[in-house]
Amino acid sequence: MNGIRTWAIVVAVGALSACGNKLSDEACMKIRGEAFETINAAHTCNGDADCVPSEWPGCERPVSKRHEAKLAGMKKTFTEGKCTEPEKNCRKPPEVYCKQGLCVFREKPGQVNPTAK
Repeated sequence: MNGIRTWAIVVAVGALSACGNKLSDEACMKIRGEAFETINAAHTCNGDADCVPSEWPGCERPVSKRHEAKLAGMKKTFTEGKCTEPEKNCRKPPEVYCKQGLCVFREKPGQVNPTAK
């Protein structure tokens, strides 16, 4: 049900932005919030090919390809709605891979966690 609600929001907001209208700050934050919920969820995988780094929102995070298209749609709506993106100060993350069925960063000994500040 949550996925249906998310896509309904994206479609509705996308229709508004297609008309050239600027989205309200509330609508922009709602889209960005849904995107963060998506990237912060567990991303299951069967192999390394199922995992990619996210491009948005915020700094890169490991996500499954299954969610990559959903995030791309949200980012497109966010961008076309002329929403403003806070400035990011991100480190270059390590590669993303599948570990025990979940997409994660491949951290090497002594390497700093890229999502930690």
